[in-house]
Amino acid sequence: MRSSSPTLFVSLVSGVDTAATSRVAAILSGHRPDHVATDELTFPTDNSGEFALDLAITLDALADSGQRGHTVVQLDPRADTMEVGLIVDTIFQRRTGEQPAVRLRDLVTVADVRDIRRWLFADGCNANGRDGDIDTEDFDSGATLARQIEFATVVVLTHGDAVPDAKLREAIAVIAKLNPHALVLPLERAVEVVSKPRKRIEPRHLGGAMGWLLELSGKEGWPTTRASISSVVFRDPRPFHPGRLSEVIATCLEPETVGTIVRSRGLIRLASRPDRVGSWSSAGRILNIEPTAMLSWDPESPTGQELVFFGKDLDADQLTAVLGVCLLSDEELIEGPMEWAKYADPFPEWVVNHEH
Repeated sequence: MRSSSPTLFVSLVSGVDTAATSRVAAILSGHRPDHVATDELTFPTDNSGEFALDLAITLDALADSGQRGHTVVQLDPRADTMEVGLIVDTIFQRRTGEQPAVRLRDLVTVADVRDIRRWLFADGCNANGRDGDIDTEDFDSGATLARQIEFATVVVLTHGDAVPDAKLREAIAVIAKLNPHALVLPLERAVEVVSKPRKRIEPRHLGGAMGWLLELSGKEGWPTTRASISSVVFRDPRPFHPGRLSEVIATCLEPETVGTIVRSRGLIRLASRPDRVGSWSSAGRILNIEPTAMLSWDPESPTGQELVFFGKDLDADQLTAVLGVCLLSDEELIEGPMEWAKYADPFPEWVVNHEH
């Protein structure tokens, strides 16, 4: 019978900055020989699932060969932390009682406060987001950083002393909103992740414990406002008119109008695309609207809009008002899908990958 105490703990460490991530991984591993480096497993571009399977097989083999204690794995910056974590943890849970137990202990995100300010708060960016410090790289980096923060048991902050105290407090408050369950530590205290006992959420439960899902369920982890950081939930059963939504996104979601939107997540319905639910995800100035696997008639699909906005000095009434303008009117609703299909739709075509 398996002991109630797992025999091999595994922590996954991710971050946009490879050098900083390596430093934290070394601290957590104590420079011990059981530190698995990413160069031992080749990360296949855009295939986190394949990498996760290879990683789980490698770690299972370590346990079966007698490895015990704590193994730290540094993930490639391109890896989807959520996909890797969930797959690895699922495989660990399938091990039988005759095998040494393996447990995913922590998902650690290493985040530079300067990156949080640059990519999420858009510091140094003008009102239109065009003349500041944001470049093509930021299009993906901001979203990657936000996802890594959302799906973590620990967030280690670097270069907190490089920004004013007020901006540091805002960054920490945003992390608390995006991921209420995460332990947040400065780099100099990173060793506490392994040196001090603490209550932690199981990695397999992180998917349902992200801040935006807690907000939608009414289980938000912090008061409405902390260090000027707040959240706004927008819900409505009516679909969006694609043309009006595009115009509002381009002109009405600016800081001077609704406050600074740092992150937003949720599900949307476009009248011109009535058969599928869309995913809304923004990080800083960059917004992506993409298809989900959910069809409109799926039992768990939302009937309309379910969006959560996190940001600084958000004007909830104004944000709700400008989004409300995008909804179909009563007259437009009555016209039905055949008329909706005629609406000008400026958004890119949704390409859905069908898996067999």
